[in-house]
Amino acid sequence: MTGEGFKASLKRAVSILDISEVGEEELEKIRVAVMTKEGLMVSIFDILRKVPRRVLMILKLNDLTRQVLGKIVARMLTPVV
Repeated sequence: MTGEGFKASLKRAVSILDISEVGEEELEKIRVAVMTKEGLMVSIFDILRKVPRRVLMILKLNDLTRQVLGKIVARMLTPVV
């Protein structure tokens, strides 16, 4: 699968309401892409080593914030029984 084909096969969230848990199919696509692209993980680690720690913390905080908001929205959309 080419890079463009991989990108096209993933559904991108448009709003916070579209964010959902990573499905098994998406995880498998990521695994296949990582395993078939030689040196991909090494390249990622090289890039991360060059990024200042504060920037990495901001990225992680952003990721955690999206996760929390996704959980809140999911609870709000779940009907109370």
